[in-house]
Amino acid sequence: MKVHKNSGLDHSLGRLLIVDDESDLLTALCQTLADHGYETVGFIRGKGAIEALKEQNFDLVLTDLKMPEMDGIMLIREALQIDPNLVTIVMTGHATIETAVETMKLGALDYVLKPFKLNLVLPVLSRAMKVRRLGMKNIELHKTLAIYELSMATALILEQNIILDKMTDTIIEEFKVDELSIMLPTEDNNELYVAIARGENRDHILGYRMPIDRGIAGWVAQNKETITLQGEVDDPRFTPVHPHSEIPSSVSVPILAAGKVMGVLNVNAIRRRHFTPGDVKALNILANIAGSALENARLYEQVRQAETKYRSIFENAMEGIFQSTHDGRFLRANPAMARMLGYDTPEELISSIKNIGYQLYVEPKHRSEFMSLMDKQGFVKGQNLQVYRKDGSKIWISVSARATKDNHGKVLFYEGTCRDITFRKQAEEEIMGYSENLEHMVKERTRELNIAFNYMEEARDKIDAILKSVADGLIVTDMRDRIILMNPSAEDLLGIRFSEVIDRPIDVAIQDKTLRDWIKSTLEKRKTDYQFDFELPGEDIEHPLIMRARTSGIKDKAGNHTGIITVIHDVTHEREVDRMKTEFISTAAHEFRAPLTSIQGFSEILLMREDLKPEEKKKFLTHINNQSVSLANIINDLLDISRI
Repeated sequence: MKVHKNSGLDHSLGRLLIVDDESDLLTALCQTLADHGYETVGFIRGKGAIEALKEQNFDLVLTDLKMPEMDGIMLIREALQIDPNLVTIVMTGHATIETAVETMKLGALDYVLKPFKLNLVLPVLSRAMKVRRLGMKNIELHKTLAIYELSMATALILEQNIILDKMTDTIIEEFKVDELSIMLPTEDNNELYVAIARGENRDHILGYRMPIDRGIAGWVAQNKETITLQGEVDDPRFTPVHPHSEIPSSVSVPILAAGKVMGVLNVNAIRRRHFTPGDVKALNILANIAGSALENARLYEQVRQAETKYRSIFENAMEGIFQSTHDGRFLRANPAMARMLGYDTPEELISSIKNIGYQLYVEPKHRSEFMSLMDKQGFVKGQNLQVYRKDGSKIWISVSARATKDNHGKVLFYEGTCRDITFRKQAEEEIMGYSENLEHMVKERTRELNIAFNYMEEARDKIDAILKSVADGLIVTDMRDRIILMNPSAEDLLGIRFSEVIDRPIDVAIQDKTLRDWIKSTLEKRKTDYQFDFELPGEDIEHPLIMRARTSGIKDKAGNHTGIITVIHDVTHEREVDRMKTEFISTAAHEFRAPLTSIQGFSEILLMREDLKPEEKKKFLTHINNQSVSLANIINDLLDISRI
């Protein structure tokens, strides 16, 4: 490939693709034409020239007729398939009428004979460039017409799908694109989905969704910029979600409306040349036209939905909704309003009150109050009126309304809502009739409640006094084993304060392991009556405090367990007394046993031996007497101790 650019000129006269298998002639021709203001690219083979046409834009093709592998006729045929607006000129040293006719039929503009002089070639090239520019202007005019026709067609269209279809058809027809897709944002604007897909085997991507921060379309939507990509994409900003390496040229255009992204247009060229700047500009214009049309369609759909919603509310509302004239003639009313006044349909209501107005259905006194407020402040809120129904019966309604005025302050109509409050009015009258009795009942009930409250206060004080005066410790736990009550005695016995352990689990609040384990066991088994003893460290480590605890279940009126009450009693003194009694009895038994043994022994001797001498008997009796005296003294001592 030989590339020559014009030097010394601000603008190129045109881009020429020159093909000739004679290398020296090709080089000379490229350089000479470059010196005369053209930008030239040369190839000695037709296949290389075709590949260049696929990747670049050229204005003219100047080709030799006779070449190996691919002759000039084949080259022109394939070149025009790539760019139908390309201008071609044939160079030949073997011109015949047949070859001239064939090249002209293919679309060649002219042919020149070899060898040729430059002054003969330059006018041919100049005329060819004029034809090229005229053709490009014609294309631009055609695209401009297509843009105008699309804008006119979409101006009155308010359906999104029709707008997208017309836009798609216009682009495919005018730009000859091979693939096209239009992606629209989801309602939350977090994703883009494929709404339109055209091209070979492209139907499968319809409805496809992708995050708005991914892919080429995502970048275009977020940056609101058009991008044109040539060949394989290697820019990390535009990494495609589904790579399509065979696309030589693609354009992604944001579809905007007042700066808001309505979607992204993606077009791909596979079998044709690259998109020109004019193509990109036209695509942007088409996208903007479509964006405005889509925004109009969106706004129309919102209005339509709002109108449908309003109509549904108007028709199905439980409250009466109306528009009326200053003199009370209904202009519009919903079914609820008609039913409220006893009419079958709104049309019947409007027709019946058409010429009579307020006089037919509103009490004069209430009508005067209503009109006075409306004239004074332009609205009423919650105004109670008594009105007549179709059958002549009276009902009460609550009306909220406002005056709608023109630019000069003249009232056009009133509009508002009303509710049937007849039942409420009747209830109010009944309540007023019973107000004195109700007041008396309230006072009596208040007095009873005060008495009950005072009684409860007194009972609480008594219970509090009892709890404080009880020497035994009391602990009450609920069904979740939390301490809910503890008297001062329990605080003193256990060395804890109720304020510090209230609402805490008992296994956390009580430090003594024996008591804690016994109470936990009792709580788990929910026993109603259980007693056990436990020890607490005292001031004298060798003599601990001994406690006795009894647990009982608390039940409500239905017999359900609601908690456990634990009574703790200090039995240290009782245990000490019992010990002293035991020791005393043991000592007394010992003191009794010695005299009794002597008495028993001497008595047996006296009974068994008849040969005792009088002095011996006297001796034994003396011993018995002495031991009897000792026993008497012990008994007297016991009596003295019992009196202490």
